[in-house]
Amino acid sequence: MEGLVRLTPNPATDDVAVTSAYRLTGVEVYAMDGRLLYQAPAQGLTCHFSVRGWTHGTYLVLVQTAAGTSTKKLVVR
Repeated sequence: MEGLVRLTPNPATDDVAVTSAYRLTGVEVYAMDGRLLYQAPAQGLTCHFSVRGWTHGTYLVLVQTAAGTSTKKLVVR
């Protein structure tokens, strides 16, 4: 499952595209201290979200798909 979900670009500065081989159902982004920073439902195989104004650093992205949940690391610069 991990190889079937991608975040591009990574590192990111403006917008991030989430792509999956399976139908997306939702995306959540957490700061390293556990705070939920972004949450949205998703449909199709691709979704986008903005990281403009986010603090530089590393975030965890939980990508929910029809086949399960994948966790990815996202670096914002």
